[in-house]
Amino acid sequence: MAKQSNKRSVNGRVKDVLWAAFVAALLALIQIADPVNQMVWVYQSLIDQKPMSGDVVFATSEENLAAPGNPEQRVLLAKRLREIGRSDVSHVYIDVIFDRPSTPEADAELARAITALGDRVSLVWRLAEDYSGRPERLETMPAIAGEATQVATYRVMDYLGYTWRMSPSIDLDGHTQPNLPVVMADSSPRGNGDFEINYGFDPATLPVIDLDRSLSSADLAAIDGNQLVIGGVGDSSRALAYVPGMSGVPGTYIFIYAAETLKSAPVLAIPNWAALGVYFLVLLTIVWRGGRKSRPIHLGYLVLGLSVPIGLWVTALADIRVGYDGVLIFLTWFAALRFRARWQKKFALQDEKTGLPTFRAFEKALFEQGNPPVIIVAKVHGYEEVMKTLPANLHADYVRGLLGRFRSVEKNLRIYANEGKYFAWGSSESHTEALETHLDGLRALFASPIVVGGVEVDVRITFGIDLSGEPDPVQRMASAISAAEDTDEAHRPINFASLDEKSDALWKLSLQARIDNALENEEIYLVFQPKMDLDTGEITGWEALVRWNDPARGLISPAYFVQECERAGRIDHLTEYVMSHAARVGRELHDMGYQGTISVNISAVLLRDNRVERMVQKVIDESGISADMLMLEVTETARIVDLEQAVVVLRRLRAMNIAVSIDDFGAGAANLETIYRLPFDELKIDRVFVADLKNPKARAIVESVLAFGRATGAKVVAEGVEDPESMNILNELGCPIVQGYGISKPMEEDKIIDFLNLSSSERKRIMV
Repeated sequence: MAKQSNKRSVNGRVKDVLWAAFVAALLALIQIADPVNQMVWVYQSLIDQKPMSGDVVFATSEENLAAPGNPEQRVLLAKRLREIGRSDVSHVYIDVIFDRPSTPEADAELARAITALGDRVSLVWRLAEDYSGRPERLETMPAIAGEATQVATYRVMDYLGYTWRMSPSIDLDGHTQPNLPVVMADSSPRGNGDFEINYGFDPATLPVIDLDRSLSSADLAAIDGNQLVIGGVGDSSRALAYVPGMSGVPGTYIFIYAAETLKSAPVLAIPNWAALGVYFLVLLTIVWRGGRKSRPIHLGYLVLGLSVPIGLWVTALADIRVGYDGVLIFLTWFAALRFRARWQKKFALQDEKTGLPTFRAFEKALFEQGNPPVIIVAKVHGYEEVMKTLPANLHADYVRGLLGRFRSVEKNLRIYANEGKYFAWGSSESHTEALETHLDGLRALFASPIVVGGVEVDVRITFGIDLSGEPDPVQRMASAISAAEDTDEAHRPINFASLDEKSDALWKLSLQARIDNALENEEIYLVFQPKMDLDTGEITGWEALVRWNDPARGLISPAYFVQECERAGRIDHLTEYVMSHAARVGRELHDMGYQGTISVNISAVLLRDNRVERMVQKVIDESGISADMLMLEVTETARIVDLEQAVVVLRRLRAMNIAVSIDDFGAGAANLETIYRLPFDELKIDRVFVADLKNPKARAIVESVLAFGRATGAKVVAEGVEDPESMNILNELGCPIVQGYGISKPMEEDKIIDFLNLSSSERKRIMV
């Protein structure tokens, strides 16, 4: 059964990986997430800003240089071209289209200036599309261009205004011409296709000349030996461009960045399908090899998730452009599917251990199909032990054996399960005697063992029954479960839920959520009771005691709700909460000079593994309390299941300088071997004997415990001291440390300081 459960878990994760990959590939194919890529590339471009080569200078004007109605700008440009001609500029590219005439004088002036530059000047023509979508050549009119060479430009903007890649050449009317960046860089990209533009250059390192003022000697020095590109923000025939980190810049910037890319920093483009394929294979490997072990799988998820931002950084430094849209969709979709799976598991309609429909599915069916007269819940005692003992390949056979017995009378009986321990079904037999007879017959069938893989397995089973007819299925299930929980094989194997039990059953059923809410709302809180040295009146320690003031039920007995916490699997959470708060109080007291211990009760059931060690270490690390200030009082030692493991755990705790106390010593069913084997620093004499010290038997027991403590070097504390007479007797017997209402009732945290500030004589005066 465990193997099948593992297989279902692995198959579920693999299925989620495949679905996420399919969705990511589909959405990436239709480019619905392309804006994600562009935002990523913008971010990458700003990570590693390299300086430009410096051999390209950009000249611009705030005005529209080509406006026909503004001839002064053409005259101004002609003047600047003559100034430029007196420098050692290697070449001038005029990225402005003069396709409409201005005044004859202005056009002639500009034409003469261009002609004067000779072969050091090139005019740009652009490939655009007309209204019908056909290619159209936009160029400067011959009256201005004269015999100057023409250089082609072409770029494609996406819908966000960015140009990420560029064609190295332009084909028009059967003629192929290199694009402007190829001419400027005197270099062609590798391959025959478009090349990626690298925007990882710091725009502040691009020399810029203002054409609206006369050129200075510094401007001429910047031009000498370099290429000059003239463009303008006012060029109405050219849309403004977007460059990572800047918006609304002249379109000429794009060609300058493209030229710089070809000169020194080509970009390696990795398509989104390649990146998606890598992440798909890695994630598939993680979920397949990880099996059902959550730690390596979650570690793999963490590493895979961190690889995305790290990959963005590394690829930016290496001038690699990756299509991350597919990867991000893939990981996001997979995370959503796993979240959905976890949510479905939490509210599952199929029991993972048995493959049967769950109690939640039963409640759903009751809502939809109506309530049967009877709801029966069978409790299989020792189910967990059987599953731990049997090999995993026999778990399914064991469950099938149980179901076969349940269905011995009704072959098609619909049975629901709750983690294997409980099985439930509905019945139309509402007559009590007939129902008991039927269930007694089932118990008789289960009296013979189930043979699983040649091994005979005894089955111990009891039944809880709800006959209430309550319309709410959730309440009926709760009362039936509660009735089953209160059964025992010897005296009450069949238990009928009473109406009075239903409210209590509902409360128990929702205990886990109630505990979490109570902790959050501070309905569960701590009080502290002092331990005092009778001779000196000094406080030697404080015991942290947990209390619960429920808004509906009022004060709830700790003995009751602690036991219910153990049943609900919440005792770890409660113990850590108590220990954490007690340690915080202990640290505060220590900072004020108090040197005593803070005691916290831990259930004996927590000693079956190393969870207490982890809990204690976490509390010490977070609170800063010294380990020797913390004492753990082990309650109900008779409930220790694995004595060997408990001894190991307590020895490790003492090695951490944590003191160990045996609570309620002398009461319960713990045998002498348990006390003999367990390591401890303190014994607490149970209040049963302390309250009856006038009884010679009780007094003799207390004397023997005190002698035992002196012989073993353990401190002995008498708890439950409530009157001066008992204090005097204990003092005579040599038990100086006492605890109880006679010293002080448990007090809340804010009262501790006032109590500690009392002198020894004052404490004795207020004692009972």
